[in-house]
Amino acid sequence: MQEELLVDGKALPWVNLTAFAERAIEIASRDRELALNANVLTGSIPPNLGNMSNLKQLWLFGNSLTGQIPAQLGNLSNLNQLWLNSNNLSGSIPVELRNLTALTSLYLHYNSLSGNIPPEFGQLTQLIQLTLQDNQLSGSIPVEIGQFTQLNYLQLTNNQLSGNIPAEIGQLAQCEGLYLDRNQLSGNIPPEIGQLANLQWLLLNNNQLTGNIPHEIGQLNQSSYIALSDNQLSGSIPPELGQLTQIGYLALNDNQLSGNIPTEIGQLTQMSYLYLNDNQLSGSIPPEIGLLVQLNDLCLNNNQFSGNIPSEIGQLTLLNFLSLHDNELSGCYHVDLHALCPKGFTNAKISDGNNFEADWEDRCAPTGLDECANGNLIICDTDCDSTLNNAENCFFELWTFYEELGGDGWTNNTGWLQNCIPCGDMSNSPWHGISCNADTQIVKIDLTANNLIGFIPSTINQLSHLEELLLDENEIKGDFPMELGELDSLYRLSVAANNLDGTLADAVGLLDSLRFLDLQNNKLTGKIPPGLNDNAALEQLVLSHNRFNDTIPDLSDLAALQVLNLDDNQLIGPMPSGLASSLVTLRLDSNMLTGPIPAYLGTLPNLDTLTAFSNTLSRCLPLDLSNKCNIAQFNFGDNPGLPNSGDMTQFCSSSQFGLCGTWHCDGTYAVIDDTPIANGTVKMQEFIQAAGTAQGPNLMVRFEAGDYIELLPGFKVEPNVNFEAVIVGCVN
Repeated sequence: MQEELLVDGKALPWVNLTAFAERAIEIASRDRELALNANVLTGSIPPNLGNMSNLKQLWLFGNSLTGQIPAQLGNLSNLNQLWLNSNNLSGSIPVELRNLTALTSLYLHYNSLSGNIPPEFGQLTQLIQLTLQDNQLSGSIPVEIGQFTQLNYLQLTNNQLSGNIPAEIGQLAQCEGLYLDRNQLSGNIPPEIGQLANLQWLLLNNNQLTGNIPHEIGQLNQSSYIALSDNQLSGSIPPELGQLTQIGYLALNDNQLSGNIPTEIGQLTQMSYLYLNDNQLSGSIPPEIGLLVQLNDLCLNNNQFSGNIPSEIGQLTLLNFLSLHDNELSGCYHVDLHALCPKGFTNAKISDGNNFEADWEDRCAPTGLDECANGNLIICDTDCDSTLNNAENCFFELWTFYEELGGDGWTNNTGWLQNCIPCGDMSNSPWHGISCNADTQIVKIDLTANNLIGFIPSTINQLSHLEELLLDENEIKGDFPMELGELDSLYRLSVAANNLDGTLADAVGLLDSLRFLDLQNNKLTGKIPPGLNDNAALEQLVLSHNRFNDTIPDLSDLAALQVLNLDDNQLIGPMPSGLASSLVTLRLDSNMLTGPIPAYLGTLPNLDTLTAFSNTLSRCLPLDLSNKCNIAQFNFGDNPGLPNSGDMTQFCSSSQFGLCGTWHCDGTYAVIDDTPIANGTVKMQEFIQAAGTAQGPNLMVRFEAGDYIELLPGFKVEPNVNFEAVIVGCVN
């Protein structure tokens, strides 16, 4: 049986796999490149692609291809890029790929490949990038891997590889990224890794490695990220790690390390994340940790540390996560540690499982202070009477908001943290961007175009009276915190033109009062949450210029919806059905939508903007759509499957352009688009998608009665030409 090349579950009308490969050979002989990535292709890779002798680049990544990698691809002797990643390929990696001696990048990640890494790959000496992560590869890492002397990146993450890390890995002199994490590797870490002078990323975590951390790792002075966590490493932390002056991330947690933290740790002044938790480390916490002024996360919990918390840790102004619980720490808290109180660290993270004279949260309470230095503005005790001023309970949340979003670098931070009156009073203006109601409750934060950089903090939920949050045109990134869904009064949320790069949390669907949601021009991915259909008050939903994929969810319950803008995403499936009659603007341009244009859109009384250009819509133009020919914006261009590729000029120029749709026979009438028409003369539009044959104008067009009629190949009639249609089986 001849296989067909499938796109979105449908066979391409012009090719099967064999014909595809033959046509590809012709293209490659001219262009030397075949790029069919991200085309929703299914089926297996044709073996006769191996005949494309001039091909230099073969890109099939980001599809749903299945089956094995054809051994015939090893015949592509001129190939320098083979990218088959992000498919559903299975089976072993064909050893014949060793013949691709010109290959510089081989991407096979995100598949279901199994078996060993072929030792013969050592012949691919020109390789610069090899990515095999997220497969089911097993066996050991072949020693021949040391022959990849040009390799920059070796990605073997998340497989089932076992055995030792070969010492030959130290021969990868050009390597910048070595990713061996999440396998079943065992034995010692080879000291030869210290020879990788260009290495920036070293990930060996989540394996079964044993023995000491080799001191040679301290020679990796270009490294910014080292993860050795979740192994069975033992012995002490080598002081030579203090030579890693470029390191920003060091994770040694969840091992069996013992001894003291070396004082040389204080030399790592670029460090942002330090994880030493869940080991058997002992002794005191070195005060040199206070020199790590870039530190964001410090995790030392579940060890055997003793003594006090060094006061120098209070100098870590960027610290957002501190975990010291379950050690043997004791004594009093130094007054300098009070600077950490606004961070919101709890007993569970600091004092629990230790032997301090007081709980951490008591230390940070207003009555827990020994003195009132600098007015203690952080707790709003400006008169030093150990009583909080009336600054609304949200003051801490505003402080967190300020810190998480880089408040010191804002274009305008007037008033922020300079007093305890965010709403202002007779003597003080409100903090910049804050508006309050008559009860001094914060109801609006507008920091549009104010150079906010960072993440929206989860403590945003404490601003319980907030009605409007306007943060457009900044550098905010990450996901929306789920806690955002607890703002029951929020009716306007606008975070457009930022760098949000996560998914749109279902929390947005919990905002019962939300009327205006604008998240355009970000990098949001994943599905548009179906929970948005629960926002009954929603009037404007603007998610354009993101990376949303999958189908458009049901939005038929949004009875108040006026604006729906989903332009420039990666949405698939049909146009939305059942949108409310209140709709004024519908924009769906530059997606991958399929199917027909719903006829009901032509009946929406308020719809004044209707555009869906640059999609893959198809079939006929519903007659009701002519009601929108005179609206402000009406554009379905660049849809090859529509009549005239979606150019509505001819459709709108004449009321006699014709009829289109499914033809039914009800016994006495032919029914087109649910409109009964007596047997006899029937007008048909150009490229009509119905069946029949016509020899020329005004000749008989004959149709068989039935549920539908399909157009025969080559059927074409001119607009405004009458054809007499005899519906066989219909009786007048």
